[in-house]
Amino acid sequence: MDILNWLYLRTNKLIRTTPNNAQTDLVALGADATFVKRGDQYLTYAMTLADLYNAGNTTNTGYYTIDLNTAPLYIVDVTTPKGVIEIILESPAVDPQPAFGSAVSFSISNAAMDFSNPDNVYMQFSTYYSPEPFDSFIPYVVATGFGPIGTNYAIFNANPALVGAILAFTPGTGTTLLAEAGQTYTAVPSTGGGTGATFTVTRNGAGVISTVTVVDAGIGYIVGDTLTIDGADIGGASGTDDLTITVNNTTYANQFEGRFYLYYELYNF
Repeated sequence: MDILNWLYLRTNKLIRTTPNNAQTDLVALGADATFVKRGDQYLTYAMTLADLYNAGNTTNTGYYTIDLNTAPLYIVDVTTPKGVIEIILESPAVDPQPAFGSAVSFSISNAAMDFSNPDNVYMQFSTYYSPEPFDSFIPYVVATGFGPIGTNYAIFNANPALVGAILAFTPGTGTTLLAEAGQTYTAVPSTGGGTGATFTVTRNGAGVISTVTVVDAGIGYIVGDTLTIDGADIGGASGTDDLTITVNNTTYANQFEGRFYLYYELYNF
């Protein structure tokens, strides 16, 4: 079939060396034998000359960045029809809240494009992110429409939990150790949940644990985490005299140390 088509094009002098209309003229493309569709193991595709030019023109691709900590209004001014935007969250921020509770909005603007009629705008995007341990920001991006200056997007946090430092907690009763009456154990470590939380534990005159205060609130904790202070660190024996602590609330913040990119394509029809 391809040979017959070629002979037909040649016979009728339909081979062009210059385009008639780059938006509608088609360029034949072939696929190798891994795309088995016919007996001759060759498949013919086509694309417009304009699309072929854009796909192969590296000057049409740019690299941009946006920092979600820098301003209340986020606009990425691009100068290329397609590109990569690195989205940065270098320090913790309250928004976007987890479990899709709130969003951070931003826009992609291109001065060379006309956004007045959305029907004349082609827009496509995809995201990539690579998290690090204890990241609590799982980005989820949706397109929210067109504005006078460009296309609008919203970044949500898909993480379902309030992950962060310990804000409030409830200590268990522990065991009474009369021999340790009046003792204070400073900045003792804990295990379970996130990492880094330390506490100061005080026993009263009867050896009962009377106060527990947080020294380092740590990171990566969620509500309901159960922490354990080793009994050996508060005057007793490991296992027998351990003290448990339940996390009631956290100082939620978007901890994001990974990489987050948005790939976009924007064209006018």
